[in-house]
Amino acid sequence: MYYHSLKKGPDSKGVAETIKKALEICQEEKIDQLAIAVHTKDQLRANTISDVLGKDFIKALNKNNYAKLGDLEIFLITERINPTNFTKGPIVGFDISIKFLKRLSNDTRATDIIFKGWTEEEQQEYLNLFKSEPI
Repeated sequence: MYYHSLKKGPDSKGVAETIKKALEICQEEKIDQLAIAVHTKDQLRANTISDVLGKDFIKALNKNNYAKLGDLEIFLITERINPTNFTKGPIVGFDISIKFLKRLSNDTRATDIIFKGWTEEEQQEYLNLFKSEPI
């Protein structure tokens, strides 16, 4: 399934709701992995993502491309990083290009795609490409 946040730009509430949706999917489907997709690791340090997930968590994810939250494994995916240990789960895309989003949508490991766009144009292009439910 495809989901999207109605919040765009640097918005902590949008980041929080996309993460919450991914966690709900993991719990409902009994999946123990999810991935966070950003263009580059620099995006992880953006205040909106780091405020929601916490600086220590972001530091671990940035260092290892992986972090654990209880029994849940969270992997980092970027344009250059494609973790082989990520086998199945929702992918949360934060402010990523439609080109990168298309690549993720073709990833057989993705059970769901949850998108939080940056601009109205990105959001509209995403909605034109994918049948998505708002969260």
